[in-house]
Amino acid sequence: MRTRPGRFLAFLALAAAPLAAQSLRVTATVPFEFFVGPQAMPAGEYTIESGALPGALYVTKSDQSIFAFALGQTGAGARSGQVKLVFDHYGKQYFLREVSDGIGSSVDRLELSLEERRIEQSLSAPRRETVVIVADGI
Repeated sequence: MRTRPGRFLAFLALAAAPLAAQSLRVTATVPFEFFVGPQAMPAGEYTIESGALPGALYVTKSDQSIFAFALGQTGAGARSGQVKLVFDHYGKQYFLREVSDGIGSSVDRLELSLEERRIEQSLSAPRRETVVIVADGI
């Protein structure tokens, strides 16, 4: 079967348009060590980008020394006007929970990691606090 390259390329461009519209790129300085899934990330400046798959996030330290990949759920959020990172906080441990673009078009919510679930189960009453860092959208 023969296909026309022009039609195929047009189809790819149309199929990729929704992905480009939902892309997210955020930079933030995180003043504490935190976890993205099982990966410990030291304090520092980070870039967080959405991937080609819905809910995929890449978290990279600005000096490229460490990175993490996580899957979550992508959805619409509130129009807060602020690009932000949301962390769950237990004692001295922080877990990246959510990344928001601030304009309501993209919020990526990460699943609880095994370590965070273990912590919640070990507490008689969950003492989760939420920490928000305002970031810069690119």
